[in-house]
Amino acid sequence: MAVRKITKAISKEVEDKNTQEQQSSSQVREQVDEKNEPVSKELQKSVEDLCVKILDFSIELMDKFKNNTRYQ
Repeated sequence: MAVRKITKAISKEVEDKNTQEQQSSSQVREQVDEKNEPVSKELQKSVEDLCVKILDFSIELMDKFKNNTRYQ
């Protein structure tokens, strides 16, 4: 009987610690996400800008080849 009570108490303590760790982990994840969000948005904007430049350059090259009689 005493062993069961001790085991139950230890299990409860372990469970409480696990719950606290999970809550701490969730808080840390939220903080990291909050800090990364501006960087992520800035990176996305940079990638979009780069894609637009690449597309513009490709169109410009296509127009050059299209208008050049040597390549027709």
